[in-house]
Amino acid sequence: MAARNHRQALTRLDWRWRFAALAERLGFRTPALEREMAGLKAAIARAAA
Repeated sequence: MAARNHRQALTRLDWRWRFAALAERLGFRTPALEREMAGLKAAIARAAA
């Protein structure tokens, strides 16, 4: 149960999703945020395994 809650928090509540959506909408390319998002997606994949 705790692992599922953690995965859902990473998927839905992490602030980086909102920043990435904003950067995309404004047409900005942000290498640091792209690296953060890659790490976030990897953490979600690990939590799902």
